[in-house]
Amino acid sequence: MKQIKLHKVARLGLTKENSISNNVAPNEFTSERYDFLPVVKINKTEEPKNAIISLKECTTHTKSKLNLGSDYDEEHREYIVADIVIAKNSTARIPLMVKRGYDPWGFQNDDGVLDFKSSNGSIKMNFIDNDDTDYREGEDKYDLNNAENGDELVLEITAKALSRGNAFSISVYASDNKKYGNIKSKRKALCGKFNIKVIENDVFMEEERELVIRKNEELVGNDKVCFRVADKALSNMFDNKKLVLNSYANENSYTRMKSYKKLGYVKEEKIFDQFIYKGGGNYEPTEYSKSNKLFFSYFSKQIKSKLGYHIYYFSMVKGYHVLLLIIDNTDPCNVKFKILDQIRIRKEDSFDNIDKEMLRLTNVLWNSALNNTGVKYNTESAIWKIER
Repeated sequence: MKQIKLHKVARLGLTKENSISNNVAPNEFTSERYDFLPVVKINKTEEPKNAIISLKECTTHTKSKLNLGSDYDEEHREYIVADIVIAKNSTARIPLMVKRGYDPWGFQNDDGVLDFKSSNGSIKMNFIDNDDTDYREGEDKYDLNNAENGDELVLEITAKALSRGNAFSISVYASDNKKYGNIKSKRKALCGKFNIKVIENDVFMEEERELVIRKNEELVGNDKVCFRVADKALSNMFDNKKLVLNSYANENSYTRMKSYKKLGYVKEEKIFDQFIYKGGGNYEPTEYSKSNKLFFSYFSKQIKSKLGYHIYYFSMVKGYHVLLLIIDNTDPCNVKFKILDQIRIRKEDSFDNIDKEMLRLTNVLWNSALNNTGVKYNTESAIWKIER
């Protein structure tokens, strides 16, 4: 049994609700007593399952916001709307918490009713009375009609009926659940919102990324054929053994990607010719001919507004070497990249350093080709964005 409490008389609100957008939208208030005024937000102490959540803001990435109104304490009035990407074919589990929206004095109302409204009626929602997102047998359902400040719960979302890339929102409303004496608040206040998208064909979840990295690390030092290692890593993620050939005679990065295209695994192709480096292939590539942000600019446009992991098949020095590139855009304010090949296990690096690393690798590979073959190789780079 939850303890019944009363709260102070609510302050008079002075604003009415506007449309909800990227701008601050005031909540609607009527001057009722005994209101249940929580904030329903992401529980940042727990990890989601089959979902990616973004809450941070920076100069290059802003969030939609709500204004919960003057009856909330000042620190809670501006509500940042979380951006969430969920898996297409698995149930997402989002950790939430119910937080008191004001600093009470005197009597207080700490419980009430929560109502979750989706902008798309095709999704299914379920509510679990867990303080984390781990699966357990015999899980109890969370009672939305008996919500209380301080509660932690899990929101389950199943979106199998939606297509990849479909976006929708879930808004949360709070209201009173019982009379205190002869008084019951009629208020139904907006107290939370989440912007959600089903992950797109060319963006991947954490579990998929791990399948690529785990297989690559198994092969480092054990398989010396670079594009076969790339095939095996992608085969592991897609669970498609046909991506690994019995023979790689007469194969190279360009012929492999033609096959991937036919199978529907390539979203886009980009060629950076040898003249992005001073001297092209006739001289050692030690600096860019024009922009020092060439790769950064290209990838930035591709990952913009697409939370998740982006995977690329990458050919350097006109097919002399093949690697995989994974860009981690799960936190748009702190983007990272990781390079995978058969030579060594590399750490993640800041996305700001990607042009510097591409120049360094091109230089190393050009010199390796010269030493091994006596030929000054074309320094062309080719990139293929991988999709399901």
